[in-house]
Amino acid sequence: MQSKLGSSAMEHQIQERGVRRGVLLALNWYHPKLHHGIARFAAGHGWHLEAGVALGGDPFPAHWHGMGVIAAVEYRKKIKERYPWVGGNLVLVGHTGEDVDEYHSVSDDHCAIVEQAIEHFQAKGFRQFACYCPSRDLVGVRVNHFVKVLKEQGMPCCLLVADSGDWLSRHHWLMEELSQLPAGTAVFCQNDEFATEVIEACLDAGIGVPDRLAVIGVRNDPLICDSLQIPLSSVDNNLFQVGYRAAELLESLFQGVAGKPAHHKVAPSGVRARASTSLLAGELRDPEFHRAMKVIRTHFTRPEFDCPMLANLCSVSLRKLYLIFQRSHVRKPAEEIRYQRVAMARNLLRTITSPVEVVSERCGFGNIRSFYMAFRDVEGATPAAFRKGLNRQTEV
Repeated sequence: MQSKLGSSAMEHQIQERGVRRGVLLALNWYHPKLHHGIARFAAGHGWHLEAGVALGGDPFPAHWHGMGVIAAVEYRKKIKERYPWVGGNLVLVGHTGEDVDEYHSVSDDHCAIVEQAIEHFQAKGFRQFACYCPSRDLVGVRVNHFVKVLKEQGMPCCLLVADSGDWLSRHHWLMEELSQLPAGTAVFCQNDEFATEVIEACLDAGIGVPDRLAVIGVRNDPLICDSLQIPLSSVDNNLFQVGYRAAELLESLFQGVAGKPAHHKVAPSGVRARASTSLLAGELRDPEFHRAMKVIRTHFTRPEFDCPMLANLCSVSLRKLYLIFQRSHVRKPAEEIRYQRVAMARNLLRTITSPVEVVSERCGFGNIRSFYMAFRDVEGATPAAFRKGLNRQTEV
C-alpha cells in the first residue's frame, strides 16, 4: 500500500519540487464576467487556477501552495497570514484604490460609469434626475459622483436614500417617493439590483416606466436586465476586462516587470439600452412628439423613409414637423432617423457576425458610404473599427 504523507511532509515535498505556477482567487463575491476574464488569461498563460470561491467554496483553501493571488481588498491581511510565501504577488480587485498603496489593484472606473449614464439620459433630453440607494452605508463613489456632476451642470437631482433595512418597509417608502417625482425624471442606481427595486416599486405604485420615469442600473447583468417585466437599461462596467487586467498585472509581477504598485481603472463599455429608457424625455410631455417618435421607430429601417414621409404619416406639414421636434430640445427629425439607425447598427455589430454591408442594409441605410459617415459621426469610429474594438475585449 502507498503510505499517506503527513501535512508537514507534503509541504516539504512541494517546496522541494518548487512552488507550482498556481493562482488563487480569494474574492468575497462572484460574477461570471469577472471570473471569465481571469480564466481567459489563465488558460493562455499556463496557470493552474484555484477558483473554489466561484462554486461557493472556501476562499482560503488549506491545501493551496501556489505563486500568486487575486483577492478582494478586505482579504489582503489574511492572505499575508495564510500564505506568507506569496509575498508581493498579490493583486487586489474591486475597490477605488484608496488606502492601499503596497499592491497593484484594479477596479471598474466608477466616475466614467456615472458619466456614461448621464450622457445617455441627456442625449434623450432628460433634465431632471434622481438617484436611489437602499442604505446610507451603501452610498459610494458612483452616487456621490452622479450628484456632483449634475450639481456642476446646474441640473436638479433628488437623492433617495432609504433609512429602513426591512425590504417591505423600504418598498412602500420607495413607492411613495417615486410617485412624487416629476414626470420625465431619470433615475440612476449604482447597480442593477438597486434599479430592480425601483422598477418593482414603480410597477406596484402604477408609475409608468419609461412613460413617466426612466431607470438605469450598472453592470448589465443579463440575468437581471433581460428578465424584468420592464427590461432594464444598464451601463456595462466591463467586468471581463477588470478580471483580465488583474490577471495581466499578476503575470507581470511573476515576470518582475509590474513596476510601482498603482491602482488601475478599466473603462466601461457603454450603455446597453433597453425598455426602461426607451422613450425620449419630450415624449412624456408632448403627445405629438411621442406620436412622431412612434412612427420613426416603426419605419426607420426602410431606406426610403425620410422627413417628408414622416410628416405625411403623422398627418402634419413638414414645417409643423420641424416645430414639433424643435420644442423637444433633442434632435432634428432627420438626425433622429439617423440616430435610430445607428443605434440599431451598434446593437447588431455587438450581437451578430454578418458583414458590415448586411448590417447597413438591415438598419435602413441607402448605401454603405452613408452608413459609414453616419456611424462615425455618432460613435466616433467606423463600424469596422467599432466591431474590432469589441473583438479585442472578448478575444484577448
